[in-house]
Amino acid sequence: MSEKSLFILDPYYKGHEKLFSSHEDILNYINSIKSNKSKEEYIKSKKKTNEIEEFAFIKDKDKIKDFCHIQGEKDIKICIITFPNLGLKKRPLIDLACAYAEINLGMEEVFIKINPNDKDIIKILEAGGYESLGEEDGSIIYLKERELEVNKQRVV
Repeated sequence: MSEKSLFILDPYYKGHEKLFSSHEDILNYINSIKSNKSKEEYIKSKKKTNEIEEFAFIKDKDKIKDFCHIQGEKDIKICIITFPNLGLKKRPLIDLACAYAEINLGMEEVFIKINPNDKDIIKILEAGGYESLGEEDGSIIYLKERELEVNKQRVV
């Protein structure tokens, strides 16, 4: 079993732009950022702003294997992760992206928004214990709540 690594899209890194060359919507996102901000302004605004918007992905050599869009708000610690319908039977990115949102971004609630026609990801989410919240605006929403660790202390 090979270990998967999560990458976060850097719009200023040419290698990432090349990886997403066949995904027009992401190329438009990259070009929009680069045309409006310098790299320094982009980094500064990511730290200052309350909004989170990132693309996370896993790759194999020079090919994207899976990707998702993460949108959230830092103050209320909630984010929505959107996965495209790629027809994949396995989606290790689901758990990686949720862990990234919880640990690195500090999110307490992670919602996953998917296309109702993507039966493969529905099976994966349900088998993984994600809670279906039903359909909204043509998408199915699942919830991954942050697991709280309970400290058990011995009373003397």
